Amino acid sequence: MPVPLANRFDIIPTDAPTVDEWKSWMTATYGDKWDKVSYTFLKRFENEGYILKVPPEPETTQNIPTHRSWTRVAVLSHYGVFEPEGHLGPEIGQKFRAFKAINIDITELIANPGRWEKLDLDAKYMACAMLSSWLDQQQKDKLSTGFPLLDAITAESREYFILICQCTKVSTLSRMFPLLFAHSKKYEKFARGTLKDRTEVLK
Repeated sequence: MPVPLANRFDIIPTDAPTVDEWKSWMTATYGDKWDKVSYTFLKRFENEGYILKVPPEPETTQNIPTHRSWTRVAVLSHYGVFEPEGHLGPEIGQKFRAFKAINIDITELIANPGRWEKLDLDAKYMACAMLSSWLDQQQKDKLSTGFPLLDAITAESREYFILICQCTKVSTLSRMFPLLFAHSKKYEKFARGTLKDRTEVLK
């Protein structure tokens, strides 16, 4: 804008929200009524900047991935409407569709946690999302069934544990953490050191 016009405003530079900041906003706004696989995909490709890709041209005939379009994808997908290309454009939309199509038998993986090491990186991220969903569906006395798989996952990287916790319902974490901390003290250290935005389950 012209300098005299700019001088009539307060101009405050800001950065676009990060993937984790977007996830926090989604949880605060929609609770658990959105597809957490969207967050998992964005974390998998966080260095690629898939959450926001603005084309250099000012006009387009295709949609683009932004925080707004990812919100639409995540909410609609939760309700069974999955059209990522229409909201994210063909490139990112097709990549997300392929990611969602990864087939992981989470029950089999829980029964055979040693198979975690054989998964490729995309499958490991999808497995984290599916384990989170599995945990949300279990009664308290069944949660510990998934702990050997958590052990195998965290033996590779603590980041996967953080991802699982970020995708899991607060009510589930509240039931699971006492059992998990009793299973291994390392998880309490992990949780208190990295889940600062979920302090309601760490009291």
